[in-house]
Amino acid sequence: MRKILILITSLLLIDITACLYSCQIGCGGSSGNYCYSLKDVSLSAYGYSSTPLKQGEQVKWSELRLGLGLSYSSNMCRKPSTFNPLVNAAYACDPVINFRYTDSVTAISIFSDHDFDASHKAGHILNDYFSGTDIEQFNKSYGDDSIIFILKHMPAATGTHTLSVNLEFSNGVIRKVEAIPVNIEK
Repeated sequence: MRKILILITSLLLIDITACLYSCQIGCGGSSGNYCYSLKDVSLSAYGYSSTPLKQGEQVKWSELRLGLGLSYSSNMCRKPSTFNPLVNAAYACDPVINFRYTDSVTAISIFSDHDFDASHKAGHILNDYFSGTDIEQFNKSYGDDSIIFILKHMPAATGTHTLSVNLEFSNGVIRKVEAIPVNIEK
């Protein structure tokens, strides 16, 4: 009987010590996981100002920015583990809340409805013309409210372009967003 009592006391002390040491387990169940999924995507064209360009408005190529607006919905995707009254009542720990994205982006593609140059015809991927399209950098900033793509090379064919962005997710879903037509000038 004494051995059983020592064993139970030892296990209880190990559990309490673990909570006091790190609280990363949420002290017996106060942790939770929140899953963020992409709810809405928008695309706006900007010049140097923070005001979106109007349809057909002229913008110098070196000032053109595309702003990808992202909004998320959050849900509890796993219930917290069982409540342990012995540990939670005796020791206060901050709950651990884990955040994760249910949609991981695997590809970003920028397009125009008009030719950019001889090798970039209408509908051809223009990622090499824009900064911010690197998928690893994008996923590091994924979760931000907006991502900015900056035009870094002057297109040979200036004029009115309707630019669009495709986001491809790991589940195979592709979300396409389109900006209003803007007149890109030299």
